[in-house]
Order: sequence, then structure tokens, then C-alpha cells
Amino acid sequence: MRSLVTVWSYVSEALGGVDHLHRRGKRIAHFVLCFSGVVWELAATPYARPQAKASTRPVTVADAISMVRAADSLHVKEVVHFSPDGSKIVAILRKGNLGQNTNDFSVVLWKTKDLFFSAKPEVLVGMSSASNEDAIEDITWLQDSETFAFVGESRGKPRQVFTFNVRTHVLRKMTSHPTKIYSYSISATGDTVAYIAEEPARSIFDEETTRHGLVVSSQDLYELLLGQAEQQYQLFVQSGSGATRKIKLPAQIPGFAKPFLSPDGMRIVLPVYANQVSATWKEYSDPYIREMSQQQLGPGQAARFTEYMWVDTSGGKTGIALEAPGISIAWRVAWSPDSRSIVIGDSYLPLDDTQGKERKIRQDKTFSVEVELSGGKINKIAPQGLTLLGWAPKSSRLIFEVSSDNWSVGNSGRKMYFQKLHGQWTQIADQVPEQTLPSVFLEEDMNTPPRIVALNPSTKQKVILLDLNPHFDRLRFAKVDEISWKGSDGDEAKAGLYYPLDYVPGRKYPLVIQTHDWRRDRFFIDGPFTTAFAAQPLAGKNFVVLQLNEISSDESPKDVDANARQFEDAVNYLDKKGLIDRNRIGVIGFSHTCSDVEYVLTHSTLHFAAASITDGFDAGYWQYLLVANSGPLYAHQHEIANGGMPFGSGLKSWLERSPSFAVDKVDAPVRIMALGGDSLLSQWEWFSALTRLGRPVEMIYLENGTHELQKPWDRMASQQGNVDWFDFWLKGEEDPDPAKRDQYLRWRKMRSQQ
Repeated sequence: MRSLVTVWSYVSEALGGVDHLHRRGKRIAHFVLCFSGVVWELAATPYARPQAKASTRPVTVADAISMVRAADSLHVKEVVHFSPDGSKIVAILRKGNLGQNTNDFSVVLWKTKDLFFSAKPEVLVGMSSASNEDAIEDITWLQDSETFAFVGESRGKPRQVFTFNVRTHVLRKMTSHPTKIYSYSISATGDTVAYIAEEPARSIFDEETTRHGLVVSSQDLYELLLGQAEQQYQLFVQSGSGATRKIKLPAQIPGFAKPFLSPDGMRIVLPVYANQVSATWKEYSDPYIREMSQQQLGPGQAARFTEYMWVDTSGGKTGIALEAPGISIAWRVAWSPDSRSIVIGDSYLPLDDTQGKERKIRQDKTFSVEVELSGGKINKIAPQGLTLLGWAPKSSRLIFEVSSDNWSVGNSGRKMYFQKLHGQWTQIADQVPEQTLPSVFLEEDMNTPPRIVALNPSTKQKVILLDLNPHFDRLRFAKVDEISWKGSDGDEAKAGLYYPLDYVPGRKYPLVIQTHDWRRDRFFIDGPFTTAFAAQPLAGKNFVVLQLNEISSDESPKDVDANARQFEDAVNYLDKKGLIDRNRIGVIGFSHTCSDVEYVLTHSTLHFAAASITDGFDAGYWQYLLVANSGPLYAHQHEIANGGMPFGSGLKSWLERSPSFAVDKVDAPVRIMALGGDSLLSQWEWFSALTRLGRPVEMIYLENGTHELQKPWDRMASQQGNVDWFDFWLKGEEDPDPAKRDQYLRWRKMRSQQ
């Protein structure tokens, strides 16, 4: 870590000089001690950028971990947040700190009037997260345009709701809940806070079950082994006096839910799991909703559809705002200024009491709607394909954004406006421009690291507000292209191709295939996720890296076969181009693409020299039995992939299709990573089977790893572990780092037994 004096100079530069820093006194000194890592990156803004040095070295996994990112862009939300009067803009930034195993977050501010005059961002507040949660998340401005709220984690303590005043620089902790808070909503004046927090862990055993034993029904096996009940979440309301009240609901709250507090503070709307599945839901055209609506729920099982419930903050009445199926939370909800109705973005509508053309439309399409809570009347506003942004300031107009491929939401897309005229919502022209506010968004592409950019809507002048990673000029990045080919099925496929850093035309290179969503408009230094993938570090080791875009994720036999063909077609295409050595191919599966990887390892004619799978669905018999008792959702995925249940006549299809019954065909060394105890159980079949068969296999278990890894040390174990794995098996190379000695001793032994 840099000395305090050095960091102090960087902070001084970022904040506009030593005199300005001196006026901040102890507050800035405390910030420097807690947050020096991010400040170093912020100091090198485009307006005080050091002269670029010659590129000296390839990109490493450590560079990917320490990369400064616009935190909200990882969650597909606004990159920046305008104050209600439009005079200020704040953004959340994050970077990994490998030395401390933390993720360091900061909030930076620009004044809107200075955006196009070489404005430097002002660093307001910084926090570090030692958990898997964001240290700063979900900024909400209060109506004074001087104060914003957020959920924050003070290192080592549960997440709470904070406010920060940009004029006085006072940071105030609003809540003191004993467990971590996941989401919140705050009144415009900041005097009322609604929030969702986790309940303390509960044992599944009490005096009764200890004496007579626990009756097992729909419990999860991992929870039974752990001895703890499924995590529950509760709703709380805190008044201006600080008094906190728990709100009891007649439905289960999902862990991803967010409460939406009405402007008058009298009601809350939030998503809950549906207690009952309507008989009409199987009529929706969405195949997933249709299938899941017909599944029988066992005792104590809740449907994994969400619907919106309203509740009085006094703890009294509740009701369902929109009785229609949702797969997950639609995080775009807006209360009307008079607190009498809510606007829900892009949702299915109820089919009850509809017929003919209207029923057909509701079966096929989603809408943004207004729901009048007093009588339950539903008023259509906008068709699907529009993203609800909220109410225009001081007006009765709703703003929507036309959906596009741009990653950032709310700041760069084309806007559409709707207003209620004579009881009907109507699209209107933007006759009152939004104070001519600039568009501020994230600009990046497959070869350009992300920068926060402002665009003047009148003059079309564009300026770079913040180059998030100016030091990238001193790194050597591999060239990335989007390639396409016509598959064996006649359809066109696209993928991202990372060339070896020292690419020489005509030379054939080892290939590593990464699975999941390829996007040409994103700068994927590692891949679309921080788990397992390491595109640029692998290219820096002179691998060809192919970022595939899988065909589908519904796991049907048709799609599994199509994805397998895509692997084969991609390899054939690259081989025909003379880019790769077919004898040195590696592949990475993560999440639902684990099943695709395991399928090609057991059913394809392709030869793989090494493979890696992490925390995923595998369409296997053991994993099926683990989840089948917990409800139809996950069991049904296995049944779709394998053509039915693995019993009776359905067993034949499983024997033909399921990778778990063909593990003996695997001849590639396999690295398996389990992220948490439940992942360890679900990944166990392949590890145990390959071990019994004497095949080269290794399992790495991260006890507290999340599906999308957050902690720097976890990411290093996953991503750098894969780089080392493929470097060893595809190129026969070893990292001379003495700390990795045991790793290579294990792998050499595997190689000798192969």
C-alpha cells in the first residue's frame, strides 16, 4: 500500500488542492485511512492525467480484481443519480482490494453546471465491504437536493441505512438493526424509513423435535444438515423519532425484494411470493410460467412467482396490488405523488374477468400499468419494451426509456413521456424539457475500458467526466473481435474472440472457451461474470479465448443439443481459420452452462485437454435428488433436460442424455469449484465419480463463496486458479511462485496417472 503522504497528495489532487483538503480536516484524514485504494484511481482523472507510460506487461487477474467500476452498472441500474433539482450528480464506484480482501466503494459528486468545464469529481464518502455485499448501494436523493440516502456497510458491521449531506459533509447512520439490511425506501424528507432485513438464523430443532424427531417434508437437505431453517426476511418501518416497528405479512418476502414507501408514508408496496397460484396462470404464453403454474406444491412450499402486496405502515391492512405472476422483482415501481396509486413497469396483467382479444393480449404481452389501490382498477400505460424511469420532476408526466442494448439505464436511451388525460394514459411530446439536463452514461466497448461520459442534449458536446482506469494505458490488452459463423443448423452464431497477446498469423494457439453472454458493447476484462472467467489474463498467456453466447438457458434437450453443436461449430470455424490447435482445447462452465460443458465432455466428438466447472446446474441424477424434495422449480429443469423423470420408462432417456451417467467417457482433467455448502453437495457427484474412476479431477471449496464471486481472495482462487489450470494442462507451463508449489505437485501427480 502507498504511504499515507503519497495517498494524501492523490486525494488533494482529486479534491482540488491542498487548501481545499485542509479545510476538510479530520473527515478527509479518516477517509484516507479507510479508502486509499479507490482514491488513488480517482485522483488520475482525465483532467489531471499523468502522461501514459509505455505498455510494460500483460493483464493479470489481479488487474481485473482491482479494476475500478461504476458499481451500479453491475446491477443494470443508472450509472449516476441526479438530485431532484438537477444541480448535482453522484455515482458509486468500486474496486477490489486484494491486500485487505475487501471491496472498496466511494461516492463521487459533480455539479451539473460544471460538467462541460473540466469538472473534477469530488470524493464524498467511502466504505469497505468485507462481506459479499456492496459497501454502498441504492442511492436515493431526498427532496432538499442536498442529502442522499444509501445502504452501507461499515467494515465488520451489519449493513444499515445512512444519509450523507453534500453541503455539510455529515454522514448519519439512520438505522441500528441487529442484522444486515438488504433494501430500503425512505420518505422525501428522510423522516421515515422502510427496510427489509434478514431474521437471525433459526434452528430447525426445538424441544418437540428434539424429543420426537423432525418430520422431514419439503426441507432443503443442506438446511437439514446445517440444522438451520431457511433464511427469512422481515419488513420494518422506522419513524422520525427512531421508533422501529416490525410489519407482519401473510406472505413470504424474497431475499431480493425492495419496499416502496408511499410519499405520505402511510403505505408500502413490495413483492412477495404468491401463496396461491391462480388456475388462469397456466394460460400465459411464457413457457416457464405455463409449466410452473401446473406444478403441484407440497406442504410448506411457496410458489416462486412474485406478486405485489401493499401494507399499511401502521401494521394493519394488506392486499394484493396486482394478482399476476412475476418471476423476480420488477425493480421499477413508482408511487403517484398523491399516494393513491402505483405504477409498475413491464408486468403481466391478471387474466380473470377478461375474454376475447383482451385476454389474448394479456396472455402474450407485458405492460407498464397504473394500479389504483382503493379499488384495484388497472390502467394500461405503456407496452412492453419500455423501461419505467419514474415521474418527471414537478409534473404529472411519467418517463420511460426505450429498451436498447446499451448497458446503462436512464441516462442514454431515447425517452418517451406519458400523461393521464381524461382518465386515459396517453403518450405526449416532451413539451417541457427536463431542465435540459445532460445525459450521463457509461461509454465502453469490447476494446475500450469504461468511462463516465456526459452529453449536452442541445449542443451534442460530449466530455469524459471520469476515466475509471487511466492506468490501463500502461497495460498490454489483447485485441478483441466479434466473429460470426453459420452453424451446422444453418443459423448464424456470434461470439467474442480474444487474440493471443503476442499473436503471430499462421501460428496455432491453445483455445479456452468461456460460456455465457457475449456483448460487443461491454468491456469484458474477465468475462460477463467475476466467477471462473479470465479472458484478458488468459489471452495475456497467449491463449485464444472464445466468449460464446449460449443459445438458450431453459435446458430443454433441443437447446442442450444446439449448444453442443455450437461448441463443435465454433472449434471447426477457428480451426479452419488456422487459429487454434485442436489438441489443446479447454472449456469453462459456470452456473447453468455447466450442464452444456458436461454434456460436450460426455457426448461430443470434440477432444478437450482440460475443463473447469463452477457452481452450476448439471442435469445429473444426484443433483436432481437433492432438489426434487424442495419443490418443482429446480427438479423440473432436470426433467426438461433429460426428457422426463428418471424412473420407469423415463430412466432410459436419462441414461442416454444425463452427463452423470456418462462420466466414464470424460478423459479431460476437470477442475470443480464449489461455492458454499449447498454448492458442495450439488457438485459432489462428478467429483466423487471421477475420483472413483481414477480420472484427474480436483475440487476447490470456498466456504462462503457466492454464486457471482465478490471477495477478492475468492475471485483470485477461482479466476487465477483457472488461468494456472489451463496453462498447466494446455501448455505444460507452471507459475514459479513458491506459494503455488503444492498446487503443481498435485497436478503433476494427476498427469502421471492420466
